[in-house]
Amino acid sequence: MSKHCNDSTVCLSKLLQMRLVCSHKTLRVRYHQERWDGSGYPIGLSGKDIPYLARIFAVADAFDALTSDRPYRRRIQAEEALQYLREQAGVLFDPQIIQTMEQLASQGLLDGISPK
Repeated sequence: MSKHCNDSTVCLSKLLQMRLVCSHKTLRVRYHQERWDGSGYPIGLSGKDIPYLARIFAVADAFDALTSDRPYRRRIQAEEALQYLREQAGVLFDPQIIQTMEQLASQGLLDGISPK
């Protein structure tokens, strides 16, 4: 019985940590359709008001969508997808995240991510 307080504290601490992680994931998913220029949804955030992880997720999600087959269209090659992302930097996407994607691509770190 004397361990009760300590055990409860450990349990609560783990639950709070899990909630914090889930909270970050929820923000990432909730706001990944926001657009750099404010034209997105659900609430029309723009620029750096969009949570950072959501901005990263938006670019990754767009790249994945473009380089994957969909029922309504065929996938495009990674270089074409990167060109689209470049064109939308500062409009739909955070320019800094697009720049990082380009650096990853130039180092070959995106090779094999999309199906060929």
